[in-house]
Order: sequence, then structure tokens, then C-alpha cells
Amino acid sequence: PAGASGEGGAGVASRRATVLEFAQVSELKLCAHRLCYDDTGETAWLVLGVRDYAIVGRVSPEEVARVTAAANEAEAGGGDRANSRVHTVNILCPEGLPVELFLENVISEVRRSLRQADPGAAPMTRGVSEEYGWRDRGWERGGSQFERTLADRLRTAGAGPVARRQTQHEADTLVARLSRVVMTSVEVDMDAEQADVSSGGERLALGARVQAVGHTGARQWMYATVVDSGGSGPGIGLVYDDGTWEASVAQHQIRVLQPPADHGAAARRNPLA
Repeated sequence: PAGASGEGGAGVASRRATVLEFAQVSELKLCAHRLCYDDTGETAWLVLGVRDYAIVGRVSPEEVARVTAAANEAEAGGGDRANSRVHTVNILCPEGLPVELFLENVISEVRRSLRQADPGAAPMTRGVSEEYGWRDRGWERGGSQFERTLADRLRTAGAGPVARRQTQHEADTLVARLSRVVMTSVEVDMDAEQADVSSGGERLALGARVQAVGHTGARQWMYATVVDSGGSGPGIGLVYDDGTWEASVAQHQIRVLQPPADHGAAARRNPLA
């Protein structure tokens, strides 16, 4: 799979693949090759200059054309929706019940479910098995944005979002927790990943070191370098430490590497608590 979970991309195993095409990519005009892996049939663009590789043979032009056609057809069928952050979890207010009274009775349980850790899974901005924060649930501006949006939508539509840009697993887990307290629904918004949710934020500089959860459907943060600042669209171009290039990763799926933590400081408080 694309990306590298450790600094420097160490431990990436060799796999046989066929080169389908070559192009210069990103603002930096990097030389990248589109590969199709023999074992899975998945395709990826790689900057081979950062990888150890060996040419082990050559296939006929007819075979390249066949593999390319199959890869194009598979990509046209869409990505892995289950691992895409396109799911919104809503709660429903019973008809006739005042919204203020409804929220007064359920909001504490909703907050608890939102922040509760999912053993073995990593929130978007945190480590494996850590509790979720506001940004992990799609609320970049924190609790005030969550409360205001939820109340407004409940008043106007009878249903309001409690978590946005979730994977299918995250949405299903949250629905299971909330179903004991409130009625829920899940919506899928395929435009969510392309939305620039960091509007007005600082543009990442070329060469900046980051971690990202890209469109590859990976469930862990991977080290990468910014190679396109997103001037032509909402996403950021990245080259992961294993050489994989992605043209457009949504900014909410990227975090800038911070200086080493002060291990003597007290653990940060979860704002969802």
C-alpha cells in the first residue's frame, strides 16, 4: 500500500510491478512512474529515485496495453468508499419534542460517544487507541461549531450532524454507541474529501515535512513531503517516504510535523471531555 508509517519509510518490502507510463508531476517536475502491482492489481505513481529497485524483465506492448486498460477501468469504478472520509453521522430529534429539551437529555452521552477511543484504530489526528478530539469528528473550530451546527440543523430539519468526514468503520462504531440513546442516520458525501476544510489556513510550503492519511484508504499516519502547494485545487500534492506520489490530498487529512513533545509536561486534556 502507498505511504510509509515510519520516518524515512524503512521496512518497505519489494514487490513485482509493471511500469505503465511515465510523467513529470507536481510543481517540482518530479519524474514519476505509474506502476501496476502483480500481486493485487493496484496502481500507484512512484518517484523511483527514492526507492531501491531492480529491472527484472520486460513485457510486450500488448500486455502493457491490456494491464493499462484493466487499471483504468478499475480506477474509473471509484475508490474504496469504506475507508474514505465521506460519512456523516446524524442524530434525529423526535417530532414534537423541543430541541433544547432533547439536547439537554442526550448531549452528555453524545459527547462521551464522540470522544470514546476505538481500540486498535487511530483517530485522524491522534495515535492508535487514543480518544477522539473535535477535529477527528470533523469539527475544526471545536465544540462551539459542533453545538451551533447541531442545534441549527435539528431546528430546521429535525436531524443534525454529530460527526463528519468519518470512515465507514468510524461511522458504524459511533452509530452502535449512540443507538442506545438516540435515533441516528448516516449520509455519504463523495465531495467531502475534496472540500477545503482548512479555508483561510496557512498554505503548506514546498518541501514541508508532514504526516498524512491520503486517498489510498490507509488507516495510519504516513510520513510525506509536500511537492505541490495546492495552487491548482483544494488538495496538496505529496510524496510519501516510500516514493508514492498523490496529486491531491485534502488538507484535513494532513498534519504538519511538530517538534518533539516535552515528555515532562502533563498529558494534554481532551477538549471533548
